[in-house]
Amino acid sequence: MDKEFNKYKLPDNWIWVELGDILETTSGGTPSRGRSDYYNGTIPWVKSGELNYNIITKTEEQITDAALQSSSAKLFPKGTMLIALYGATVGRLAFLGIDASTNQAVCGIFQNSNIHIKYIYYCLMNQYSYLISLSAGGAQPNISQTIIKKVNIPLPPLNEQNRIVDKLDELLSELEKGKAQLQIALEQLKVYRQSILKHAFEGKLTEEWRSKQKKLKTPDELVAEIKAYRKQQYETQLKEYKAGEIKIKPKEPKEIIPVTASEIKVLPELPNGWTYVKVSSLGDIETGTTPSKAKPEYYGDKYPFYKPTELDAGFNVRKAKEYLSESGINQARFLPVNSILVTSIGATIGKTGIIRVAGASNQQINAIVPHEIFNSNFLYFQAVGQHFQDQIQSNAVATTLPILNKSKFEKLVFAICSQEEQNFIVDGIESKFSNIEKMEETIVQNIEVSHTLKQSLLQKSFEGKLVEQDPRDEPASVLLERIRAEREAYLKNNKTKKKVLNQPLVEFPRAIPDIAATDLHAGIISMIIDAHVCNAKYSGKLNHVKCEKIADLVERKLGISLGRKAMKDAAGPDDYPHLKKVEHRAKMIGAFATVPLKIGHTYKAMKNMPKCIEKAQVALSKTDLEKVNELINTFLPFDLEHAELVATIYAGWNNLLIKQQIPTDEEIVYESRENWSKRKLTIPRENFFKTLNWMRAHHFVPQGKGQLVLKNNKHS
Repeated sequence: MDKEFNKYKLPDNWIWVELGDILETTSGGTPSRGRSDYYNGTIPWVKSGELNYNIITKTEEQITDAALQSSSAKLFPKGTMLIALYGATVGRLAFLGIDASTNQAVCGIFQNSNIHIKYIYYCLMNQYSYLISLSAGGAQPNISQTIIKKVNIPLPPLNEQNRIVDKLDELLSELEKGKAQLQIALEQLKVYRQSILKHAFEGKLTEEWRSKQKKLKTPDELVAEIKAYRKQQYETQLKEYKAGEIKIKPKEPKEIIPVTASEIKVLPELPNGWTYVKVSSLGDIETGTTPSKAKPEYYGDKYPFYKPTELDAGFNVRKAKEYLSESGINQARFLPVNSILVTSIGATIGKTGIIRVAGASNQQINAIVPHEIFNSNFLYFQAVGQHFQDQIQSNAVATTLPILNKSKFEKLVFAICSQEEQNFIVDGIESKFSNIEKMEETIVQNIEVSHTLKQSLLQKSFEGKLVEQDPRDEPASVLLERIRAEREAYLKNNKTKKKVLNQPLVEFPRAIPDIAATDLHAGIISMIIDAHVCNAKYSGKLNHVKCEKIADLVERKLGISLGRKAMKDAAGPDDYPHLKKVEHRAKMIGAFATVPLKIGHTYKAMKNMPKCIEKAQVALSKTDLEKVNELINTFLPFDLEHAELVATIYAGWNNLLIKQQIPTDEEIVYESRENWSKRKLTIPRENFFKTLNWMRAHHFVPQGKGQLVLKNNKHS
């Protein structure tokens, strides 16, 4: 990789690896656009622009089977992690919530039972800025699949990956909730701004002010004031022209076009001292123009040349990306300070700003150069209000791009009042908006703090500082060796086979050598019996159902095969035919015997149980034995229902992960209750959700390993 990644010191049982060492990746492709039979099919086709840290369940386009067979596009399984390789969304991530194909701008990263895929997701999220730095330099940001494979990953033990993901899910979820509330507050302040403007320009903000005035101007007097101003302006300019002070002879004032009764009928009712006028009555209306680009002398650094993007500054437009020279401003339409500029074409039609530095604008903008009898800020605030913006949208011509030409713009309607009242309104709005801006500033700062905290949490996670290390965890170095061995074995056994994406590379659960599965199972039940006998307060909680649930988790969670083939039984994931064989074997060797209960049965120790335990303990590795003992001790205080719920939810959740879903809590509970057996419906749903929360807190989180637990109609 071109830019060196700064590796930092990791905890003792972590190692640095490259992503390609632990996970498989590939990219998609684009079927020929010249083939109409390749598109509008049924296969979802993801483009890089659709990646936004989301779960993709729907795509903008779909392709056909023929397209999939005739291009480099591939069908990725549900649960695949995606990363954008180039374009505006480069480096962004997503998960597939459906089976889907992608274009070549998307890289698929496939799940592996030895790696928690969401740990890698968070790790890549943490390295986003670094990945972006690698993408710079071309015509567009671009990172290759080779770069993705070489991304440095701080790899912890698998159990610690699970703990990190659980903790990040919890903390980042809370952060996102807080951030969402802050965003809602910002939106509410925008609504509050509009309510203030609506209040102001319906005269309600100044009701008290008007009540104290001895006489208010009538609508006719307000219009007469405009006419008088225009006449005086014309006479002054005519004198200047005759005196040779200005070169262009002024035109006589245009007649003021009245607002018709039918137009007023659909407008909000105004109080005394107000009236409606056309935009053309407010001042000179100018549509911008662009001086020839072929004349470089027209461009310089003296006069801002305003375009719609500059109007984002709103109340305080002072700068532009381009400037005009003295000769350039003579080729444009000069706009004095406090002109109100309104975007009148394109996607941002209606965007408005008031300029605080004189300049000119391009042809996308209509400008109001207000008469001096109007407070320009009063006109600006009304122009950004919802009523005037609605007029713009409803009067724009609907073509490829919405457009509002000068003649239509001049016919839009404004509400006016006396200059004294205008000034009072502006003072009131500015005071209220000042308070809003302070609140907005505080909210934005809190959003930035939230982002900083998120980055801090991510960084701590990948330095080993978010959760505690457990010395009993299998070291990452051993995990890596197992991944390599499994990959080599897989490739050796599949040299002649066509590669199937996300095909499992790992035998799970794994058989323990030098001991029969039934003997190992009998040994583990003996260990469970012994644990209950040694803890007298829990002895009454021993029964065959609890033992079967622990056995299922020995296989499904710890990955140790007991030779079972569990089904969806009424009491959870069970293989009773196999259990009967184990119980018979245990009785024959004098390990334990069954004792009937009112419901089901329990066990009693026999004289050879210690030998049965010893045989199992010798066969198990030190790490496996510690994990089995930890599992038994965890289950000791459980009653039948608690044991049943944990094992059932674990198996149901694991089913969904094997199917490469990214399930919600609701989906996990449905699979483990409604989609399990009729008896499960007798257990309240809230018990399932409570148990699910307990499982996350105690790291009982499956990884989609092993076989599906299917329905057993006989016991359903």
